[in-house]
Amino acid sequence: MAEVRIEHVYKTFRSKGKEVEAVKDLNLTIRDGEFMVILGPSGCGKTTTLRMIVGLEDITRGKIYIKDRAVNDLTPQERNIAMAFETYALYNHLSVKENLLFPLKARKTPADEQETRLHKIVEMLEMEDILNMKPSQLSGGQQQRVSLGRALIRRPDVFFLDEPLSHLDINLRINARNRIKRLHAESMTTMVLVTHDQLEAMALADRIAVMNFAELQQVGTPRELLDQPVNLFVAGFVGEPAINLLTGRLICEQDEIYITDDAKIRQKTGLKKIDGSGQIVLGIRPHDLIICGEGEADLAGQVEVVEFLGEQKQITFRVGENLLTSIVSVSTKFEQGQNIYFRVRNGKLHVFDKQTERRLDYQHKGVSVCR
Repeated sequence: MAEVRIEHVYKTFRSKGKEVEAVKDLNLTIRDGEFMVILGPSGCGKTTTLRMIVGLEDITRGKIYIKDRAVNDLTPQERNIAMAFETYALYNHLSVKENLLFPLKARKTPADEQETRLHKIVEMLEMEDILNMKPSQLSGGQQQRVSLGRALIRRPDVFFLDEPLSHLDINLRINARNRIKRLHAESMTTMVLVTHDQLEAMALADRIAVMNFAELQQVGTPRELLDQPVNLFVAGFVGEPAINLLTGRLICEQDEIYITDDAKIRQKTGLKKIDGSGQIVLGIRPHDLIICGEGEADLAGQVEVVEFLGEQKQITFRVGENLLTSIVSVSTKFEQGQNIYFRVRNGKLHVFDKQTERRLDYQHKGVSVCR
């Protein structure tokens, strides 16, 4: 196991005579034995970050440490890391067993040690019945298991996964997530996963590092990202269904009133004042809207769409010019065109400055804090 430290790392590419920063001043510590997920949209810098850590991409400036050893000038082989790729990268002319043993043979590991490690990996990933098959005979889920096993059999200090589930259908993806989670619990290897899928990140991570436009936005547990997103990007990118957003103005009267153009919500906020014009964006997660009577309502709307999701329903409703969503019990009965009233779960409001897009009640560098 190993801790990974990234200190003031930049990566600059030249494109058509111009310099393009793919990663800007990245500072991140991945703890010993932790499952860290680097999450963000395409082009945000997450894959470039992964490639710099493993040694496939040179660093423009900054330092990367693995087990307190600076690795900037080390080859991938010298860093004692392993990687499972999006495309699996298996050797098609070799059997599953031969694919698994390949990295050990390349390192001239003693034969008895090879067999010991093979037995453990095969048992861990339940591959006993496919050992003599070729990759072309395997399903996507089976190939993914072989790719994971081939990386883990080396006993690396850090195990990297580059979107390994993107080629799998939904059922296989769920099974693969469960398998990777168990694999981490059993091996306790430091793991780093890169993905654009926030559901995948939430399901697997101990902590998530959210990136956008080449910069790290926030690092936290899945619960911390849901409950205290530092800005509008994190609030909107993390969470399913997506957070509801209302634009308006904030008036603090006796420390308990938020007012937007379409809602008046009475809750203790901790906000005493707001700089400037008071223009805000108010965020409410769909699970934090509770159906109530008209007299208790923070929001009054009209039902647009009701979707049956098995054990729950998703209601889309209109408030002024805004379309919002709420997750409700499957027994709740509403039809298109009906009036509907909601109150916001206590303590579950998210308030952002409209201009800076920063959360107003979060202690973070550059955030306006109104207390």
